Amino acid sequence: MAVAAARQALESSYGSHDRTSQVGLHLHSSMWERGDFYSVACSMHRQLNLPAGMVAEINAMSNSMGLALELAASVLQSRDDVGDALVTAGEQFAEPRFPRLTADFGVVYGDAGAALVLSRAPGIARVRSVATVADTSLEGLNRRTVRDPVDGVAPLDLRSRKRSWFASHGGPEVVVQRSVRAVRRVVGQALADAGIGLLDARWVLLPFFGEKIMREQYLDPLQIPRSRTLVDLGLRFGHLGAADNVVALHHLWSNKMVGLGDSVVLVSSGVGMTWTAAVLEFTRDPISSSSA
Repeated sequence: MAVAAARQALESSYGSHDRTSQVGLHLHSSMWERGDFYSVACSMHRQLNLPAGMVAEINAMSNSMGLALELAASVLQSRDDVGDALVTAGEQFAEPRFPRLTADFGVVYGDAGAALVLSRAPGIARVRSVATVADTSLEGLNRRTVRDPVDGVAPLDLRSRKRSWFASHGGPEVVVQRSVRAVRRVVGQALADAGIGLLDARWVLLPFFGEKIMREQYLDPLQIPRSRTLVDLGLRFGHLGAADNVVALHHLWSNKMVGLGDSVVLVSSGVGMTWTAAVLEFTRDPISSSSA
């Protein structure tokens, strides 16, 4: 799925011309174990026939594409010798090891591949700002305890891990409080760096979590009208790992829901915990529904 998404993104960026030689940086993310010993990023790099350059995997869990966006933008800004950047993600939460409907509280997991190309040259949108914050006091929330099965066969049970953490850290309210604080901080920083207010953004793209989490940790704290988000799309697709924001962007663009001059705020978060917010400004109108 990630390879297919990357090919679509590259074709959208370069057209029918084989200009993949312009890609000098490839960052890939996948949060769920693959059960083998090899580099997924390098495997994708070979399948896409990309040139020699920087290639690496990013592990910020569901925030991997958000963090990769910040890292790639920083590299392009500071290294003239590096060409365009390709950022990809792919996820398959396969049963029975990952029971996508029951593994976690308030989250249903879905499969997806996603990709975007960053360049110094003009594209469909301009990255106006990116900000990232972390609160690693929450890192034990999803970490395996000594009571967890270690044979790699039993279904993943994140709920039991969280119950154990809640019991010794003040309950789920602590997570909500710290998450709200981080979300407000990272979104505020990205908006300030871009020089806009939240009301200036046509869309605010949030993680594809469940209704309760979205309301408690995003919609209410940021006072975002539901109509300016794609929460309902997320409830239909489920949480797609690191791909949520890019899938949401593709949905907006392919359905002509954004246009020239529109600002979009992306917000992502990942186990550990880290949060990234980015502000994009669209610099052209969609031409056809097949554009990405």
